[in-house]
Amino acid sequence: MNIRALQRIRKLACYSAVLFLACSQYCTAERDAGNELLSEAVDIYRSRIDEGKLPNVILYVIHDGEVVLSEALGWRDKAAQAEMQTDTLLRMASNTKAVVATAVLILQQRRLLSIDDRVSRYLPAFDNDAHREITIKQMLSHTSGWRFKSLFVFPLLEPNDDFPRRPNLQSEVDRLAGIVPSKEPGVSYSYNNAAYNTIGALVEKVSGESLEQFLVSNIYEPLRMEDSSNRPPTGRIEEMSVVYGVHSKNDSEQWSVRFKREARMRVPFVRASGGMVSTADDYAKFCQMFLGYGKYQGVRILSRRSVQQATFPVTKEIYTAAERLQRTSYYGLGWKVHDDESYSHTGSEGTFVWVDPPRKVVGMALSQSAGFDNPREEFRRAVTKAIDSSK
Repeated sequence: MNIRALQRIRKLACYSAVLFLACSQYCTAERDAGNELLSEAVDIYRSRIDEGKLPNVILYVIHDGEVVLSEALGWRDKAAQAEMQTDTLLRMASNTKAVVATAVLILQQRRLLSIDDRVSRYLPAFDNDAHREITIKQMLSHTSGWRFKSLFVFPLLEPNDDFPRRPNLQSEVDRLAGIVPSKEPGVSYSYNNAAYNTIGALVEKVSGESLEQFLVSNIYEPLRMEDSSNRPPTGRIEEMSVVYGVHSKNDSEQWSVRFKREARMRVPFVRASGGMVSTADDYAKFCQMFLGYGKYQGVRILSRRSVQQATFPVTKEIYTAAERLQRTSYYGLGWKVHDDESYSHTGSEGTFVWVDPPRKVVGMALSQSAGFDNPREEFRRAVTKAIDSSK
């Protein structure tokens, strides 16, 4: 090799080193900017909690498979001076719905049902003039025509000569079949908990298992969601958070207690409309399965087609073109679906989860506070800005 060739190689090596150093510095600056913006996102909640406007929250963000934010703020139980922890057990409320919709899609993959089937095919009590045409898909997308606001028909069925057992999901859903829908199925949207409890009973009927056991065997265990269940776990009450409510003018305390740690719902069986207990890390595994189009860490729960069905904006079809111009989100199957290809869901106890496939993000703001002014959308926007700035 001659001297001129060696000089060229040395120049190229120098240029490469300079370029590498410049890129490294640029990437570090971008990453630092993203981290700073994530800190600002946390401050949105921190300021409210410091001011006593919100009792608690767990903030959890995963980007491209990496946890980039995990922080707990506020009180798990203020009276006991127990601080919120990132692994605190939480009541996930309506974030249960995406899990139950997943159970239905698993049964569809096994060809045990189709979401286009009539509910009455599996639940004979619904084989009447008022309900015969309602489909599983309509129940899952809140387009069944029901405007029934309660979970079940209360009071629950008491044991008697005709029904000597305690009430269960099947018996109580059968009673819902006596409620006449306010609208024709498939033409309007109305968020409805009773519809999801009906779907829970349908999962039991088709699978031959209790809803709880089906979720454990087919979702929680495969995804190693070891801290997830569908009722407050006996023996782990100290790990639960109190659920706080907005105080009334007559309260001497800052917040009222909506649910104590050990509190169980007035429904003595597992519900499909809510009732899931989980941690931020556990529920993130479920969301990452969706982000992976049905697969997480080598375990496939749903097919790609099933994920697409769950996150398809079903209710978009019921709005006119003019109405769609006023909307940016619709309901799918257990998820609220947005125009930017992300999807999310809230829970009545203060939980909020979103999945953003284009950005490879799973985000959570999990509070245990019902009725408070929760800055979840502001937090989501701040996280999105931070992720975009770190690219």
